[in-house]
Amino acid sequence: MTWQARWSWWGALGLGVLLAALTWADGDRPALLAALSLHVLLVAGLAAQAAAAREHARTSAAREAAEQARAATVAELEERIAERNAALDQRTSDLSHFVYAASHDLNSPLRSIANLVGWLEEDHGDELSAEAMKLVAELRARVGRMDRLLAALLGHSRIGRVEIPVEPVDLGELVRQVGTEVGYGEAFTLDYAGDAVLQTQRPALEMVMTNLLQNARVHHDHPSGVTRVEAAADGDSWRIRVADDGPGIPAESTESVFQMFTRLGRSAAPGSGMGLALVRRQVEVLGGSAEVVGAGGRGTTVEIRLPKTFSLCPVAPPL
Repeated sequence: MTWQARWSWWGALGLGVLLAALTWADGDRPALLAALSLHVLLVAGLAAQAAAAREHARTSAAREAAEQARAATVAELEERIAERNAALDQRTSDLSHFVYAASHDLNSPLRSIANLVGWLEEDHGDELSAEAMKLVAELRARVGRMDRLLAALLGHSRIGRVEIPVEPVDLGELVRQVGTEVGYGEAFTLDYAGDAVLQTQRPALEMVMTNLLQNARVHHDHPSGVTRVEAAADGDSWRIRVADDGPGIPAESTESVFQMFTRLGRSAAPGSGMGLALVRRQVEVLGGSAEVVGAGGRGTTVEIRLPKTFSLCPVAPPL
């Protein structure tokens, strides 16, 4: 109870006693009862006000304590999240540096093995049996696959680490250029629909389209096929779809194909198993997303979304 409430209560009590004394002195009993009743009501009202004030003060204090506890909990959680994010960023950076160093350093001994195989064929090819030559060819193929793996790892580790200027890129022109480079022509045709001009890093987008168009062609199960690229504006982003008429991807594998070194068992085509991993990584660094849509039957459609306003998502400091 505040001091104002206490004084009001005692004042009302004193007033009631004074009225009762004066009325009793006059001998007016009904008036005495009325005064006492009025006094009781007045005191009861003041007591109710005092109780309400106490309850309000208690509730306010409890609310303030709860807010302080919630703020402390939120601050603690934010601090923990920041610490874990920093630790995760550091581990990711360390892993990327390790992958870069390992893939770079392993190239030298791999080239030595390739040279030894070449010298063996050149100097002693006539002396080797057919079975030995078959083994040499297999060794050369394995060395070639290892070389592609290391090159893909090196490329993956460098995504987002090299500063590349942003420029307007005509997607149709880029698709036609990449299609010619990866072998589209009479047997495998390439169609493009759209008029997208993206503000982005051309080498990054070129790497994405190269992997997608090359995958569509080399993993096809027929001697001919069609790949179609469509681009359209969708709100504040560009939606780009690369669709082929090949064997398709099982519905249960639509996510796993974006993991490193993933190769579906149906394909005997040469490759590193890094193509779609590189695509998703690069697209995410460019601020977009990549996914397989409509899987389960023949044909594969990879949908890419890139923001119209370029915003590079930093992943690590440059090497």
